[in-house]
Amino acid sequence: MNNFVGNMSNYMTYLTARRNVISNNVANANTPGYKAKDVTFIQQLEGDAPAAAGSKTAFYQTNPMHLPPSLQGRSSYEVVTKSGSAKQDGNGVDVTNEMVELVKTNQLYSISINALNTQFTIDQAARGK
Repeated sequence: MNNFVGNMSNYMTYLTARRNVISNNVANANTPGYKAKDVTFIQQLEGDAPAAAGSKTAFYQTNPMHLPPSLQGRSSYEVVTKSGSAKQDGNGVDVTNEMVELVKTNQLYSISINALNTQFTIDQAARGK
C-alpha cells in the first residue's frame, strides 16, 4: 500500500503542477512572445536512483521524524516549453486547447482522490474498522 500511496502522491503532485502551468498559459494568452508550457510526468519508483533524479548530491536523514532519503528531492514532473505554431505576435497559447487540458487534468485529479479513498477504505476494512 505504501508504494501505491507514494506513487499516487507523486502523480497528484504532477497534476497540481500541470494545473498551475495550464492556468499560467491561459493567463498569458495575450502576452506577445509567450511560449506555452506543459508538464511531463516522470515516474520514479523505489530503487530508481539512490539520490534525487539528476542530482549528484546524496541525501541523508538528519532526524528520524523526517521523510526517508529515498523520497527526498524527487520531482515527479518536469516543465517543458510546448512546440507548435505561434500567433503573429509570437504567442503560442491556444486557449481552447488549454481549457480542454485543464478539464482533463481536474478529472484525473478527482479520479486519483477517489482511488486513494478507496484504498484507505479497503485498508480499514482489512483491519476490521
